[in-house]
Amino acid sequence: VHLELDRSPKAKGKEAPRVPAAILKKERLVRFGAGSDEDRPILPPRLPVCTPDQIRKYIASPPDFTQLAADERLPDQSLSDDQKLLIAQETARNQAEAAQANLSALELARMAAQAGLAQIQAQAAAQASVLSAPTPATASAAE
Repeated sequence: VHLELDRSPKAKGKEAPRVPAAILKKERLVRFGAGSDEDRPILPPRLPVCTPDQIRKYIASPPDFTQLAADERLPDQSLSDDQKLLIAQETARNQAEAAQANLSALELARMAAQAGLAQIQAQAAAQASVLSAPTPATASAAE
């Protein structure tokens, strides 16, 4: 059994309960029926009071999944419109930062290529001036 314990207060400003509730994440406790279609889980999706004794009670008499109590059902976890807008805003901001970083990388690559080309041209000019400059032997022969 893998449970996510929750001690959040039932109302704002109230203290957290001493005994936690739990949301069922994974379980292997199953009551087997006559056929595989009749196999039923033993624990509800949410345990309003999560103690070893309470789990033993569920094992002894599993709940009727067609008529679960409200506190045994999973809470609504859908996002509100405001939360969806905040997520979209953060996604757009991250995409803009990624595009800016990509542009910066391309600009750095362009500058490196220009610097490399200028260095190659300077080396070629230096070699050309060394080859065309008169050597001391040719300068004395011309005199």
